[in-house]
Amino acid sequence: MPANKPVVRVQAGSSRVGDGLANVITGLGVQGMDRNVASRYAFGFIDQYQVEAAYRTSGLTKKIHDIPPYEMTREGRDWQAGDKDIEKLEAEERRLGVWAKVRQALTTARLFGGAAIIMGLPGDPALAPPVGRLKGLSYITVVSRYQVNVGPLDADLRSPYFGQPTYYELTGTAQTQKIHPSRVIAVIGQPMPLGAVGSADNQGFWGDPLLLSIETACKNVDSSHGNIAALLSEAKVDTITMARLSDNLGTSEGEGALANRIRIAQYFQSMFNTRLLDGGNGGDSADKWETRQLSFAGLPEVVRAFQVFVAGVADIPYTRLFGESPGGLNASGDGQQTDFNRMIKAKQDTELRPVLDRIDEYLIPSALGNRPSDVYWTFAPLETPNPETAAKIEKSDAETVKIYADAGAVPETVIAAMTRGRLIESGYWPGVEAAYEESDASGEVDEIEEPDDDDVEETPALLAANDKRADVKQTFNLTGVDDESIYARVRELISLGQADTIAVIKRQADALTDPEIDAVIDAVTDGDETMTDRVKRLIAWAMGRV
Repeated sequence: MPANKPVVRVQAGSSRVGDGLANVITGLGVQGMDRNVASRYAFGFIDQYQVEAAYRTSGLTKKIHDIPPYEMTREGRDWQAGDKDIEKLEAEERRLGVWAKVRQALTTARLFGGAAIIMGLPGDPALAPPVGRLKGLSYITVVSRYQVNVGPLDADLRSPYFGQPTYYELTGTAQTQKIHPSRVIAVIGQPMPLGAVGSADNQGFWGDPLLLSIETACKNVDSSHGNIAALLSEAKVDTITMARLSDNLGTSEGEGALANRIRIAQYFQSMFNTRLLDGGNGGDSADKWETRQLSFAGLPEVVRAFQVFVAGVADIPYTRLFGESPGGLNASGDGQQTDFNRMIKAKQDTELRPVLDRIDEYLIPSALGNRPSDVYWTFAPLETPNPETAAKIEKSDAETVKIYADAGAVPETVIAAMTRGRLIESGYWPGVEAAYEESDASGEVDEIEEPDDDDVEETPALLAANDKRADVKQTFNLTGVDDESIYARVRELISLGQADTIAVIKRQADALTDPEIDAVIDAVTDGDETMTDRVKRLIAWAMGRV
């Protein structure tokens, strides 16, 4: 080994990283010459009281905590289901106050590092809800991390609750109540890094308060505004120099004479725009009146630099956070808003959707009585287009539908359903939904008596329909099977779920007798008149009656 090659000895159990930039000429990175070498990041102690004080007294801190949860829940979601089912689902959301509670949970999690949504489900709160009893979501309640204690974390990798507390326990109540984790939705604030210091205990289950990472930036903005406001009272200061001032202040008569003298001088200045001073007498020197005025040049730029920094660390557009119009020629701020909407959309998918999915496990059955597989939702658009843009979109959609219809690529019934849904969901056609319902009601017809086979002309269309039905029977292995066996097969498929059953009925109804059809309807709908009518329509369509 060459003698001039440096040797670094590292003690066992320690590590050394030497990839920093150093320059002995300028002093960059050199201990004793570069002040930043001694700079270190350290955790600042921040307790619940300090977090609450910052949120409740600093308008800037409050906005940073409130804006993202508000934007994430502002437009809600669009349900994809039948009109009546959508009404029931939205009514259930209003009854439970879902959006207000979810927004409160997200805000509280950002504020304290964690919050919990407790669902009011049947059964003992300390146990999981009874299997099969998805109905009965009576309430949802939001509490902060400081209102619940968490039990030991589940360390079983095979458990669906791995990493979750084995139980939650409400604090501040007259009687201690344990709650099963299946009844609680934990909302984490700023998640700690895996294996972070302090994350080994149960409280490490929660995240960090947002204020922990933005406190310095917020204080810089608030203090800069406060310091400038304090300087305003000293923006103009008058200094008066008088002979024998101390002697005059030694007696009450002297104090009164001095006060009267200053008052008269100010009177002359305000009335005659003239400053009246004593020119001196013999050995006494003349009075001097000097005005010192502070300059605020450059301070707005400093404050703005602090504000831009805090907007960056908060990940909120500057124009949105401080209510300032975009600067620059032809600047609209659309680019910042677009980036912000993308961030909000990502937060909706990663933070909000898991919470709503947990709630929907019980909300949908509570509203509809079951959990149809064809009911789903999407987040509503974050930005509503202006009337001109909306009109262009409407025209483009109409032209697209016309192209599909003219090409014959989409069945007419599907085209009609697409058009109907688009007109209703757009919200630009008042009364269209009621008009459709009225049209549906007036378009209902009595059951048509089926003609005898001898009276039916075997047209090419009819022959094709018969062939198609024969293919359906063959596909489902129904050819040559008696009606009783077909009925048993349908009853078996009913257990797969209501949506699948309806599809089976549409394919096989032509193989069932009328009494068996009635039995299937009763089994599927469970006496629900609305669903009964729906299934009858499907059966009538499948059998060629409509």
